[in-house]
Amino acid sequence: MLIGQRGVGKSTLLVQHAVERYGLAGKFLYLSGDFFQLVDRGLYHVADRFFAETAGACLIIDEVHRYPAWKQELKNILDAFKSKQILISGSSSLHLTEGSDTTASGRGSTSDLQRRRAVYELRPLSFREYLGFKWALSRGVVSVPELVEQASTLATSIVQSLAERNTTVLREFEDYLTRGYYPYFLDAPTSYLSRLEQTIETVISQDIALVMSLDATSVAKLKRLFAHIASSKPMTPNINALARELGATRDTIYKYIFYLESAGLIRTLFADKTKAGHILNRPDKICVSNPNILNIAVDARIASEFRGAARESFFVGNFSPKDIAVAKDGDFRVGDHVFEIGGPNKTAKQLPHESRAFVVKDGVEWPSGRTLPLWMFGFLY
Repeated sequence: MLIGQRGVGKSTLLVQHAVERYGLAGKFLYLSGDFFQLVDRGLYHVADRFFAETAGACLIIDEVHRYPAWKQELKNILDAFKSKQILISGSSSLHLTEGSDTTASGRGSTSDLQRRRAVYELRPLSFREYLGFKWALSRGVVSVPELVEQASTLATSIVQSLAERNTTVLREFEDYLTRGYYPYFLDAPTSYLSRLEQTIETVISQDIALVMSLDATSVAKLKRLFAHIASSKPMTPNINALARELGATRDTIYKYIFYLESAGLIRTLFADKTKAGHILNRPDKICVSNPNILNIAVDARIASEFRGAARESFFVGNFSPKDIAVAKDGDFRVGDHVFEIGGPNKTAKQLPHESRAFVVKDGVEWPSGRTLPLWMFGFLY
């Protein structure tokens, strides 16, 4: 099971894998979950004919959650064809069906499938991966301790490698924050933001609405909530105020926030990481999942007033929810490290007096003392 946000390249990756492993001799079959003939004939029937009549080896079901009753039919396929490879993909909103006995995506519980599957999440491009795609720059992943302890060595290697390609790390980082999180930046750079906007519309109006059986009124409220978050600085949400503004209950607002995060559109953060993932816990901070989203609206504030939002969104996006927390002193705590995020003139006065507290600066190339460049955190995955 390959999961991830729309646009990250799940479909391409599945087909590339199948071609590499099985060639083009008809050994694999690619199906889209919403293909009308698939709905008409039935998923199990198509799989049965493919495996029985053509000696096929691999079945790919893309965006599987868009097929009605997918869980039950997939379980039947797994029971009947144990020697075959079954590859499925779904947007991150597929997570919303976990532990649910009945949803719009089909009858039956995903618990029937949990012991039969291997799950891999394909995330949006990191800055490291972006440079790899664009400049064939090959660098391995670093951990937070490695980044902190070997900052000068890493920075020197990256800055010099990009200089050899007649570019700079700050120029590339700026482009990445604007339009670099999804691999289609290579194919359609001029239409990147409009494509991203269409993707977000599809995620809310189709993926979330389908999985959670939302009516048109609920979808409209969900869009308004996302627009509010996307046009605000990272904040502690006022659940009561949001409920009044949207004409919804507090519990509904909590659910909408959960839906948006599960679909990969926003991130919530807590001072206590154990609260992450619980639907009725109020986040201590909330922001969009990546800075590209902030550039969809053509607004002069983005370059200045919203720069802080872009910095924090980038920083947070490099960590999983279980690894990052809101810090009491400073912005974020990761393990034993505390980080304060800011621009080139940011000082350390807000940081606790401990050796593992650092200022993370945007707009600087080189580390110095307790200061680390923001761009370097793009090498964590």
